[in-house]
Amino acid sequence: MTVQKLKDYLTQHNIPFELKEFPMVVGNVMNGPHPPNEVVKTIIFIDSKNDLYAVLVRGDDRISMARFGLNLKIDGVRMAKLEEVVARTGYPVGGVPPTGFAAKFVADIKLKDMPFCWAGGGSDKALIKVNPADLIKHNKAVVVRVTG
Repeated sequence: MTVQKLKDYLTQHNIPFELKEFPMVVGNVMNGPHPPNEVVKTIIFIDSKNDLYAVLVRGDDRISMARFGLNLKIDGVRMAKLEEVVARTGYPVGGVPPTGFAAKFVADIKLKDMPFCWAGGGSDKALIKVNPADLIKHNKAVVVRVTG
């Protein structure tokens, strides 16, 4: 259901994509079907005001919490709990897409140089191939360095 929801969203908003579904869980970035530098992770955070942030970073990068908070001038940022991710995005952990739900989107600066990426496809058994520039534009993402 969530894969179809994402497909419908991308189609409705004219965001070109390619969907790849797998018979089993895709796995984590490091042992998945694509090189980590071609993958974009969507990491969900919540701040002290209960605002939701979807942070998009390359698969081979790690978010620096200090840099994230400082560059965006926000306080009390924490990673969302599993149940909060599902409740607030409508997607399961491991399948959260880089668009299609209400959040403040943040893209690490390295995404600007990527011609395409593989990202969560709405379930832990699906990935989408999409242009990060399309995601940044559609999501009105703030582009800053959030990685260490």
